[in-house]
Amino acid sequence: MNSSSNKKFKKFLKLLGVLETGSSHNLHYYSFFDSMSNSLEIIELIYDDHGRAVDYYIRDVNQAFAKVFNKSKEALIGQKISSLVEVLEDQYLALYAAVNVTGASTSFKRYGAQFDEYYFVTVWKIAENRIGVSFTIVPKSNTTEVALENKLEAEKLKVYTTINDLNRANVQLALQNKEKDKRADELILANKEKDKLAKEFAIVKELKQFIETSNTPVFGINALGFVNEWNQASEKITGYKKEEVFGKDWITLIPLKCEKNAVQIIQFALNGKQTSSFEFLTRSKENKEIILLVNSSTRRDSKGNITGMLAVGQDITELVGYRNTLELKVEERTLKLNQALEKQKELNALKTSFVSTASHEFRTPLSAINFAAGSLKKYWNKMESPIIEKKLHKIEDQVLHMTRLLDDILLVGQTTAGKLKNNPIPMHLGEFIEEIIEEVYLSHNKSHQITLIDTEGLKNSFISIDEKLGRNVFTNLISNAIKYSPNCEKISVEFSSEKNDTIITVTDFGIGISPSELETIFTPFSRGQNVALIQGTGLGLTIVKEAIEIMKASITVKSSFKNGTSFIVKIRKENAENV
Repeated sequence: MNSSSNKKFKKFLKLLGVLETGSSHNLHYYSFFDSMSNSLEIIELIYDDHGRAVDYYIRDVNQAFAKVFNKSKEALIGQKISSLVEVLEDQYLALYAAVNVTGASTSFKRYGAQFDEYYFVTVWKIAENRIGVSFTIVPKSNTTEVALENKLEAEKLKVYTTINDLNRANVQLALQNKEKDKRADELILANKEKDKLAKEFAIVKELKQFIETSNTPVFGINALGFVNEWNQASEKITGYKKEEVFGKDWITLIPLKCEKNAVQIIQFALNGKQTSSFEFLTRSKENKEIILLVNSSTRRDSKGNITGMLAVGQDITELVGYRNTLELKVEERTLKLNQALEKQKELNALKTSFVSTASHEFRTPLSAINFAAGSLKKYWNKMESPIIEKKLHKIEDQVLHMTRLLDDILLVGQTTAGKLKNNPIPMHLGEFIEEIIEEVYLSHNKSHQITLIDTEGLKNSFISIDEKLGRNVFTNLISNAIKYSPNCEKISVEFSSEKNDTIITVTDFGIGISPSELETIFTPFSRGQNVALIQGTGLGLTIVKEAIEIMKASITVKSSFKNGTSFIVKIRKENAENV
């Protein structure tokens, strides 16, 4: 039933109050009421001590209503509704009570379980605690809304025609010939009013069409929170048809996490406040979240009473997705930039440390070379051959030390720049390690005994290793073992194996590494506090670590301060099989 039909019923049923006068022409109204196809009832609400509607008396019904219960009108009038139905539904009573309090009529769609029918229900206030209720069965077939509107318009025309006819008859009976001129004037005024109403109806119809066909979602909520407006754009965005949401509590369309915002919006509207550009989250029929940018306004009746809320939204789901993606990218770029800045700070610190360390390390051998060369130049003719040879050996040793230092620096630069590649080849384990041991043994003037331990007989096996990188790793480890064992002349290199790895362990019995320094031993230019008098750059273990990672091997360290250190290198066996 549309709003125009509501007004007719409301006007008509208010007139029923005059029936008590017994006037004969009023019987026409009652006859019309009784013959209506809609099921109509006039009720008187019953309240409990807390002012809550709990039941109602039936004060009058028409034949259509009596037929639903298969009883006579006389058997229904004066009865409590609770005595006639199996279940008294609280939502009906709440709606009736709300209409009685606010005076605002309402319409909604409900399923009547007792009669297995869907009803379109219209409720309005006739007088204090007198409520008019109309029930229209919603056809189960897919009757279009246009057909329903046409039917209601025809019913409206029929009611208006009947009322006008009765009014004219009453005026003629009351005034007869003496009131002819007055009736003519009233007819003119009525025609003017009719024209005015027709214009207003045309405007309302146009506005309704405008809202219905708008490409932005428009939806309305009444004072009780039930949906009473839902245009085509709302259907398209959410997937819910108008008939699916009409009369439904709109909170059921809102994700649980956003119910608070939803309640806040309608509270603002019911308090006469508007909201603009409010990001509002709802969900579609497929349970997909939809973000709307909503502007809401208060709905009022002709008397200015607040009856609900009208909201106009814009679907910004995709826009918000772009915004969130952009924010995420900005965060990622910012993180990368911060990481790059931190890396740059580390590089700057390394450069500073390099300049300081390299200057010191180059100054020492250059001073030795300069001193030896100066002595030779000044005392060449006075020096004996053994002394000259010793000075020349000193120069050669210092040049070799500077060459190794430069090699270390270049190698660190290559690994940092990612220029070193892993090119593994099958290498005979015993021959490869024994050759390195021999080179280190001779370069350190045979100062330490280097023992090769092979309890598992792995010397004749093969490992897959990059020869250049592997040589750097074990040359540095064995050299360090000698360098940091000044008071112990024994070094060991041990072969062992696990299921997936060949293990090479280099052990010394020297000064060891303190527990607090174990975490930084692979950091460039990092040197222990107990090695101040031992020549070195702090790059050797950095080179070892980088080479190990490039070869996809692993290295661990065990050390006891002042009692020696072991470096354990594990090389994957499967690498030898895959080369």
